[in-house]
Amino acid sequence: MTILFYAVIMLILLMFIQMAIPTLHRVFYTVFFFLLMSFLIMRLFIPFLQRLLHAFPVEIPYLSLILGSAFIYFVSTAVSQHLSDQDYESLAFLSHTAVKLVILSLWLKEIIELFSIWQRLIEP
Repeated sequence: MTILFYAVIMLILLMFIQMAIPTLHRVFYTVFFFLLMSFLIMRLFIPFLQRLLHAFPVEIPYLSLILGSAFIYFVSTAVSQHLSDQDYESLAFLSHTAVKLVILSLWLKEIIELFSIWQRLIEP
């Protein structure tokens, strides 16, 4: 509930800023976006991911990598959408592509292991 309250206050402040100082509206919009996103990440997403990791009585092999990849991809999608809304589509594409490469590098050890198993199965 507090998150909705903060979002409404930020919306009202942004409306006042847009009326009073329209040239600085985009700057304040970006600052408020990242403040709200960091608040959501710290208060909701990270505790949810920690609870989810500890919720299962048995260890699931790739759960931490899957949750970490999904979390990074979610943040990247939010940032790239914000950048494209601000008319920085090329920068949004580059940042989203870079995050995809980071996720791929997180999984690189498991991919190499998969290919080595696959190679041993194919060889006579």
